[in-house]
Amino acid sequence: MKSLKRMDVQIVAIAVLFVVMVMFLMVSKDTLRLPPTIDEDFIRLLPGIVVVVLGLYLTATTRNYFSIASMFAVGIALAFLVGEMDDLGMVTVDMLSGLTVDQLQLWIVVVSTILGGVVGVSTSRS
Repeated sequence: MKSLKRMDVQIVAIAVLFVVMVMFLMVSKDTLRLPPTIDEDFIRLLPGIVVVVLGLYLTATTRNYFSIASMFAVGIALAFLVGEMDDLGMVTVDMLSGLTVDQLQLWIVVVSTILGGVVGVSTSRS
């Protein structure tokens, strides 16, 4: 039988952590005095959180120009999270330092892609 690699174990650990977080929020939202819809909100934000975690993981483990694509995915996921949190009322205009949500989403994608390029250039083996 083929042994599990370290990366496989880490991805399974991340998935288990997300499941435990959702279960914890469902069970203890009254104890923590969280809003009654916190588990639904978390599940609504979960795809963006998963893409951010996997994108950052890929950026940290790859040593070439693939980090540009993974950081681009991180930027898109963060922009998605900002948009969803704006819809849920978690983000207000006062928190965005004078930018609209659309402008902030654009800047997030641009800056994360540039950072991915910097990481890709600095870690590439030429």
